[in-house]
Amino acid sequence: MDVALGFSLSHLMMHGDPEDLRKTENTQPAIITHSLMVLAAAEEISKSSLTAPSSSSPLAPSFLLGHSVGEFSALAAAKGISIAEVVRIAQARGRAMQQCVEGRTVTMVSLFPFSASLDMPLLLEIIQKEKEKSEKGSVCDIAAINSPEQVVLSGDKVLVTSVVKTLQDEMRSAPDSSTPNRKPPRAQVLDVSAPFHCSLMSPAASIVGSLLSTSIKKEGVELLSLPIISNVTASPVTNVKEFVQNLTAQTTSCVRWYDCVSKAKELEVSKFVEIGPKQTLGNFVKKIFPQANITSLSNSDELYSFFENISSGE
Repeated sequence: MDVALGFSLSHLMMHGDPEDLRKTENTQPAIITHSLMVLAAAEEISKSSLTAPSSSSPLAPSFLLGHSVGEFSALAAAKGISIAEVVRIAQARGRAMQQCVEGRTVTMVSLFPFSASLDMPLLLEIIQKEKEKSEKGSVCDIAAINSPEQVVLSGDKVLVTSVVKTLQDEMRSAPDSSTPNRKPPRAQVLDVSAPFHCSLMSPAASIVGSLLSTSIKKEGVELLSLPIISNVTASPVTNVKEFVQNLTAQTTSCVRWYDCVSKAKELEVSKFVEIGPKQTLGNFVKKIFPQANITSLSNSDELYSFFENISSGE
């Protein structure tokens, strides 16, 4: 990783200044590196290549899913492009995303509890109305639908703030008669350095698309070793070129995590193993699919406990 990036990411992750690590050009390759290190450790403990084509391991997954930058980890895990290429492109992606909004005051806001099925039409209507009243070129997009109860908005701070306030005010003054106990969603500003998954990221999408296209031509892999359920389409993809097109579009598109997990459930997936620095995705999965068996792995203790439980038949 360090050679591919041209600096010691490993030192930054373990000993560096947290503020430097928060820069999205460093955060994105760091998340990918951590996830793939945990996967490599799992393969070493199990003495099997879990994501190799036609893996005979009983632990081999049927599908891969990644949330936002997690799709880059999934692309490398499914042997689409090399790990070195993935972290290099993620670094460029993060840098380009930051450059897209230099000089703008931007934000991302999570809304919870928010009914993705009941409240979405009202939210879309408010976004459109507030855009018409705002400064020309202002952006407020739905960046993610993470669960039946949470969505994320992304864009210019003034417009996003106006949309959130109008939504809360309207839901407070005119509650849905069919669900009188519904309350306006709480708004939480996310601690991020750029407004991801909105139209402000269009220049970054062009850069990401070019780098990914060059990489897959160079590496020559046509099929992924495992299907990845795409954030953009919520459908399984095995063709590398098609997945890369979706991954490029994801830069400016809504992350349909709710739909992705619902698709996995439809495909009879009942066990999920989350590999990454936090347990956020596992919590989302539990909201979407309460009956799912979910394991989160982020460190060696959790890995060894996971494999000990398997060995003991738990």
